[in-house]
Amino acid sequence: DILIDGGSEAHAETVINYLKAQGVDDIELMIATHPHENHIGGLPGIMKAFTVKEILDCGLEDPFSELYKNFSTAARAEGCPRVSDALQKYTFGDTTLKILTGPHNWTDADNSSVVCRLETGKIKFLFPGDAGMLARNALNGNISAEILKVSDHGGINAVTGSFLKNVKPEIAIISVGADNSFAHPSGLTISTLKEAGASVYRTDLNGNIVVATDGDTYSIYTEKNLPAPAKPEAGKFVANIRITQYHDPSCELAQKIAPESQVWFVTEDEAIRAGFMPCTNCIEIKDQDIFPLYKIPQR
Repeated sequence: DILIDGGSEAHAETVINYLKAQGVDDIELMIATHPHENHIGGLPGIMKAFTVKEILDCGLEDPFSELYKNFSTAARAEGCPRVSDALQKYTFGDTTLKILTGPHNWTDADNSSVVCRLETGKIKFLFPGDAGMLARNALNGNISAEILKVSDHGGINAVTGSFLKNVKPEIAIISVGADNSFAHPSGLTISTLKEAGASVYRTDLNGNIVVATDGDTYSIYTEKNLPAPAKPEAGKFVANIRITQYHDPSCELAQKIAPESQVWFVTEDEAIRAGFMPCTNCIEIKDQDIFPLYKIPQR
């Protein structure tokens, strides 16, 4: 089994219980993409719960970070061998995992993320950690994948059109907490993914997301189904599912949206949480800070 990141320390038990429910008794490869709490905070607890045969990380050390100390101490205590990313290739039966990153000069954790591509039969998965645009542009080789785990929780710089042209994802999965303080995912990111032809799944809306594959085809299973959009007569705002803006129904642009492309919302907050931003022609912007496209969260 392969584990990529382990969430925060507070949710380690959730990950442990899920892995045990799937019949996991040991972890052949644990990947710690980069030293942020919401990615490696839970790994020390997971190391104690399972035998871990190898840990691969990005090589970015921070001896003054208590988080990094806990991670390193746990790895030593459990006797887990550690290596840094160096374009390795792992084979697990019919499945191949390629590490697409190696020694680098990045000094920030996000761009230092381990990026890997999993291939099982005809189906490929791309896991870019929280890699930013510069780091993603530096990737070499084939990065095409049917399944893309979107970087940086769907933040405003999580994808670009040129990156998606190379990946060509059919499915985009965003791991993001509900009502998070960064207003992730960005409406621009959602729109860019949809324009590239990807179906978007989000943990804040869909709950746990499972991709099952036999190497020829794949299926998506979600913990929660998305609620049906409000019917036109019950909604106060309307959007085109392929465009990032929502409108007052009386707006000239709204009246041009084909019925099959309409999605309705009862409140503006509902539209914003779904990844849309207000039409500047028909919606009065009272508080720009609530719109993720107008405010770039600071870490």
